[in-house]
Amino acid sequence: MPSHLVISSMVTVTAGALALLSFYLYKRKCRSISASTDKMKEDIYQPVTDVEHYDIFVIDSSSAYHEAVESFAEATKQMKVIGLDCEWVTKDGQRQPVALLQLSSPVNQSCLLFRLDQLDGELPESILTILQDRNTLKVGVGVIDDAKRLLNDYQIITHGCLDLRHLALRHLSRTLRGRSLSLRELASVVLQHEMSKDDRVRCGDWEAVPLSKEQINYAVDDAVIGAAIFLRVVAYKMKLKQFESFLQPETWKSISSMCQGIIDMYPDMKQLTTTNSSPKKATKNSKGVFDNLEERPLSRAYKTRKSVMYHNCRLLAPDDTLLCTCDKRKALWYIGKEIGELICEEPLTVRLLFEPAGVPGPDREYYQTEKKNICVVCGREDSYIRKHVVPHEYRRHFPEYLKMHSSHDVLLLCLRCHQRSSAYDNYVRQNVSELYHAPISNKTNAKRLEDPQRVQVRSAARALIRHQKVNNLPEHRIQELMDHLQEFFGDDEIDDALLQEAVSMETRVANEDFVSSHGLKVVEEVMKEESGLRKFEKMWRQNFLDTMKPQYLPELWSVDHLHETFAGKK
Repeated sequence: MPSHLVISSMVTVTAGALALLSFYLYKRKCRSISASTDKMKEDIYQPVTDVEHYDIFVIDSSSAYHEAVESFAEATKQMKVIGLDCEWVTKDGQRQPVALLQLSSPVNQSCLLFRLDQLDGELPESILTILQDRNTLKVGVGVIDDAKRLLNDYQIITHGCLDLRHLALRHLSRTLRGRSLSLRELASVVLQHEMSKDDRVRCGDWEAVPLSKEQINYAVDDAVIGAAIFLRVVAYKMKLKQFESFLQPETWKSISSMCQGIIDMYPDMKQLTTTNSSPKKATKNSKGVFDNLEERPLSRAYKTRKSVMYHNCRLLAPDDTLLCTCDKRKALWYIGKEIGELICEEPLTVRLLFEPAGVPGPDREYYQTEKKNICVVCGREDSYIRKHVVPHEYRRHFPEYLKMHSSHDVLLLCLRCHQRSSAYDNYVRQNVSELYHAPISNKTNAKRLEDPQRVQVRSAARALIRHQKVNNLPEHRIQELMDHLQEFFGDDEIDDALLQEAVSMETRVANEDFVSSHGLKVVEEVMKEESGLRKFEKMWRQNFLDTMKPQYLPELWSVDHLHETFAGKK
């Protein structure tokens, strides 16, 4: 047989084998998906998914539907899970504040639609309590991002968020874990329910008055289906056949185990898009609700301390009056300079050989107390970072008399609490930015900005130089690029020298509207006010207390702490 016929036959056989193998793998995958779906059809509890069975309340004033809100709160006490979703409007490519917050309870089959744009972000106290309760699960797809939007837009704190994709990755079949799971796809696989996703409604005007029936049904559907998916997955894993089973304390102990380590955590996006990926436990690198979205190593600001911060060494005046506690390095510095003498080694105590300028006052007692090396919020002892209650970007511009020898507003937080606190600080910074007309540094408030015309000219020159080498541009495009260059340089003749000048041209120009750094601008404006700096410090301290609710603050730490050096000054 001729060699070319042998090769041809081998190619044909190989192609046929590959086709059969592909068909076999495809059929096996289909059987796997079918088997997974069949398992979900077992005789287990099927949640209500039809919004027609739900009582819907559109709330646009603080006095509206008080009884419905209280009934919802009572239902949540019976079963601590609610569906949560948000809707907003995008204008000119910019997301506007959340317009609608949807909360659904499968207990009393009610859905509350809070029109936050009409309510100015104000929610009933009972609803705020539910949102802040870590033990009440808020379920949905992308629910953690919704929580961040509520925080950034209205300072509404939401804990206990569980992304349903996380639940799918952990508890459904391997086939399901390998798929990119939207709410619609989860509803189809888990509930055998087809959601209507009309882009005209999804991208519609959620600030419209009133909302259309289609918008209301769309919004309710998202919240109701989120809770239903959660209940169905739990029922499938625990073989629950009746709704009443969810109300038993033993059930919620098992649910807590099912959700261990994935509450307030982003799902691993690699697992969502990688076929047949294996489930992973949440690790220390998993991202929580207040963390940056991008995966990146910890910055210097988030490096935990390798040594204790408080050595609680004692510093005495010549008459043995306790001046303050300090770290070991500072105490030894006085001895090394021969301006202090060692009195005791445990605790390390140094008596000064000169009369200090300051005399302890009422607030000075804070500096005389011993401090514990623990997170002041949660009490964790093994890992902590310095937290500047008044952010450093402001304090660095304070007068020198306020920056020297003052540690009252420097506390210890563990990494997780530090990141949460920083997230809360961000919305205060935004409010401060608007109040004092001090833009936070960004592309619109930089010393130099990209000049669009210069960028266009440089790009045109690069394209023409490339064309000289590969001849890849049509005549009309060449003329367009030449026109850009001629208009900019005012020269009819474009030669190689001019092209090289355009390519190497600086495209950034001075920003005439540049405002000095955000921190400096704010401090300058604050100092113009009566007792401005004192009020500014107190505002940040109160913010820390309100948002973090620290349980282990040092003794005598106070919002009203007044530096001795403040006397007679702003």
